[in-house]
Amino acid sequence: RTPRATPVAPPPPRSEAAQLALAPPPSVSREALAELRSVKRLYGTAKVKPIYRVHDVVGARITQIDANSFWAMLGVREGDVVIELHGEAVDNPTTLVALMNALERDEHVELAVRGTDGEVRYLEFRNPDIP
Repeated sequence: RTPRATPVAPPPPRSEAAQLALAPPPSVSREALAELRSVKRLYGTAKVKPIYRVHDVVGARITQIDANSFWAMLGVREGDVVIELHGEAVDNPTTLVALMNALERDEHVELAVRGTDGEVRYLEFRNPDIP
């Protein structure tokens, strides 16, 4: 028997499911924020695992999130699946790499995540040093 792919519903429009996490708390220094956003720390403070439907990537599940991590600062919750980065689906290995690079470098990051309850939330980070 050949397994059948389960269709993944697209996220609802932002107006239906908007939850934004903006800049980090003011108590976080620029240096500390840069350290939290390093790829080494991103992988070290949460488990990031690609989710597949048969052979297709449908997102990245984030688990074992450290309470003091950039993931937590963004508002990512245990078991959330990142399904979009900057409005583009996280649906192949290249976009998984782009996700980690954006979290480390981009001044502005927008994510869509599907929670364990199936609800889609939109999370946003803006570098506090950029007006």
